[in-house]
Amino acid sequence: MNYKTDTYKGNYILINPDKYCSPRPPAFKSRWEKKIFIALDNNPFVPKWGYESIEVYYQNPVYQKWSVYYPDIFCSVISPDGSIRVLMIEIKPAKYTQPPKKPNQPKSRDAKSIIKHQTSLKRYENEWRDWLVNQSKWNAARAWCLKNKVEWLIITERNVDGFFNSGSI
Repeated sequence: MNYKTDTYKGNYILINPDKYCSPRPPAFKSRWEKKIFIALDNNPFVPKWGYESIEVYYQNPVYQKWSVYYPDIFCSVISPDGSIRVLMIEIKPAKYTQPPKKPNQPKSRDAKSIIKHQTSLKRYENEWRDWLVNQSKWNAARAWCLKNKVEWLIITERNVDGFFNSGSI
């Protein structure tokens, strides 16, 4: 599966546009993002939210230059005790939150096994490069959040269900 081409995409139609505070309209790139958009838009304990509304500058380790990262969600949430929490949220498949695993050496030396192993190595290199870039982005986002008194979260398919139900955060 290619995360960039094989995922569910579309424009989200706001139900409560007065809650939305971002210059660009929300466009989901996965079912998880859509699920979060719906939860944010409908939850009375989320007074404001935005999609890719904050710029975070980071040093790209692949290209060795400064780049801009737009975390998926920036929102405020009313906690059960009445206090306001401000969150910056990245939505990613759990697979992308862990370093990639290096493929095993081929068991035989026939051409088919070697070619398959070379393909696996190329995929591993690409995944490792993506992992390094994500780590740089997320470290910059954590630093930004610490400086601005904002909570940093990464939401995956493992923890998305029920996340914005009242009292769950």
